[in-house]
Amino acid sequence: MLKDKHWYLKNIFKYEKFRDGQEYIIDLILNNKNILAILPTGAGKSLIYQIPAIMSEKYSIVISPLISLMQDQVYNLNSIKELSAYINSTLSNQELSDIYNKVLDNKIKLLYISPERLENNKFQNFISNFPPDYIFIDEAHCISQWGNSFRPSYKKIKDIISLVNPKAIAAFTASATQDIINDIVNSLGVNDLKVIKTGFYRDNISINIFKNLNKKQKLVELLNSNQLPGIIYVATRKLAEEISFYLNQLGFKNECYHAGLIPNVRKTIQENFSKGKLDLIVATNAFGMGVDKSDIRTIIHYNTPNNFEAYYQEIGRAGRDGKTSKAFLLYNKDDDFLNNFFIENNYPDDEIIYKFYVFLYDNGNIALGSKSSEMLMFSNSAIERYFHKSLSDSIIDILLNWFEQYNIIERLNYKNQLMIKIIFSKDEIKKYLINEIDETKKIIMSNLINVYKNKVFENFVPISLSEFAHWIDIKYSLIENYLLELEKKSIIQLQKINSDFCYITLKEREKNPDLKLLSNEVAKLKTNSINNYEQFKEFIYSSKCRMNALVNYFGEKTSKNCGICDNCLNISDSLNLSFVDFIIKRTLEIEPELSKQDILEIIKGRSENIFFPTFGLAQGYSEDILIEVLKRYNQSNKIKKAKLIYKKEDIELYNELLKIREKKAIKFNQTPEKICSEKILVDIVLAKPKNIFELLSIDGFDKNKYNKIGDDVLEIINTKYKN
Repeated sequence: MLKDKHWYLKNIFKYEKFRDGQEYIIDLILNNKNILAILPTGAGKSLIYQIPAIMSEKYSIVISPLISLMQDQVYNLNSIKELSAYINSTLSNQELSDIYNKVLDNKIKLLYISPERLENNKFQNFISNFPPDYIFIDEAHCISQWGNSFRPSYKKIKDIISLVNPKAIAAFTASATQDIINDIVNSLGVNDLKVIKTGFYRDNISINIFKNLNKKQKLVELLNSNQLPGIIYVATRKLAEEISFYLNQLGFKNECYHAGLIPNVRKTIQENFSKGKLDLIVATNAFGMGVDKSDIRTIIHYNTPNNFEAYYQEIGRAGRDGKTSKAFLLYNKDDDFLNNFFIENNYPDDEIIYKFYVFLYDNGNIALGSKSSEMLMFSNSAIERYFHKSLSDSIIDILLNWFEQYNIIERLNYKNQLMIKIIFSKDEIKKYLINEIDETKKIIMSNLINVYKNKVFENFVPISLSEFAHWIDIKYSLIENYLLELEKKSIIQLQKINSDFCYITLKEREKNPDLKLLSNEVAKLKTNSINNYEQFKEFIYSSKCRMNALVNYFGEKTSKNCGICDNCLNISDSLNLSFVDFIIKRTLEIEPELSKQDILEIIKGRSENIFFPTFGLAQGYSEDILIEVLKRYNQSNKIKKAKLIYKKEDIELYNELLKIREKKAIKFNQTPEKICSEKILVDIVLAKPKNIFELLSIDGFDKNKYNKIGDDVLEIINTKYKN
């Protein structure tokens, strides 16, 4: 009797029944239907492609964007039965060879690869000779340039589909708008692709948003009052390290995670978190995909994401076991600045685009009307010299990707490889080989000539020693030593490729290149990013059910309220109203009698009177909130100082801090605002920190500020409030 999908479900994966939508999609795949499945996080998409792959006659390919994600899935699957393997740059030649042999012996049913592997000639040769039954694409939103995780290498999938002609392809993602869906369908080039949406609604995630508050204090409060394990998402690597250090000092067992860490460190951190050795991860969005831990209870966004897709993906890491979990977002006006900064730096203007085009040709000394098929390379320092300013790696990557999409260049993946040129003539090489006794050396040289032909005699050509070693089945070290020997004998020349960016030009250089299409595309993407963030801000300030509003964005129409978010439960914003009280009182210290409207204009930053110390400090608060606070004083149009009840010592402390700031500004030759903003001073007055940890918990008060003014602040507070 043939084993069906239910047998594999129960006996291999140890589940009694399928989740909603799983069986339907599995049946489509087994019937060789091409699909794009949009499934909510935690819906069990891995099982959907694992069962058809195991049931098929041959092997299947799973294209996955992260090494860690591949490793996790292979580990989890092989812990049941050895059925899978992954290929990436960390494998040795022998390991790679063993995997290929297992595939040929039908011992491997799922072969996980990165999208960049699709560009590898050796891999292309292998799958063209031994085509897979199915191609599965994980995190398919990476295909779309409209998505937040666009990966240019995903565009190569279309060519691979044509090359191997699989029985079916199946792509999966947890978040995709209609624009992204259309882009995925067009990019794959599959006409009969069936789009399946099983719903975005997650009824076990409680979404809560807090606005205009001390983020560090709120963070600690949330961690103390909610279940762990959890993930804290921040916007930058620096902030990830800062928050991680701060929480460790407070006794929270955590590690920071970002793309700047070496792969082995990232792997160890992720493993420790998965095994329960860590309570928390403080991470950038690099920790988005690849997290497969079912019992995450709390997700905190310390900074505001720039779009719904990223937010949905990240909060979806919580509660995959079906248990109620919580997502918190901490928002203030600094998030607007940060997101605007990222947008401006990710989408270069027309001048930068044109100048980069010129640079690509100038870098290779390519004249007008000419192109070069030789490999060109450059480093960040070359960019800085040419542009008279630095461009971030992300901007350079973006520009190169766009120029590649428009067939102006082709990017080459030769970083940390060798360039080789044979100095001897062909006749001299023939004589040399005749006299060579060592057969291994003969094989190496013969294959160099066979693989690279005349090019290797004319110009430097890049060579991947690992791939070459695997190709001719000779140890890497033997080839390397032999090439060094040949260089010493002046038979060949070697150059190490240390540049970060390698490419060839595909089009002839033009004096006035038509970059309008590219420029328009960039402008469109930039506008899209701006609109996405503005939409997300509307979500932040919305009074509707959070989950309802979230799924509506993805086109899922529902009026169902979750009943567990802050809006459904009518949880207040937890605004620091004492802060509002304080800045109103401070304003009235200067001018005892002001109208409510005057005060509103001053503390919102709209007044022309810039001499008020409270100028603009309340601009992050809504007018409705401020008006409500103003009403607390009296109901008349005029507010009298005499009617106010406030702590005189707070005003005294604030004035003393202002004096300290003035002295430090003179000492460090900086503006007082640069030393410490008045908003932060107000927060210090309200919090009255007694030690370094409490002081560093003040939002915006970092180690740099502490080194300048921290000791003096603590001294005056501890002196003033001895008891």
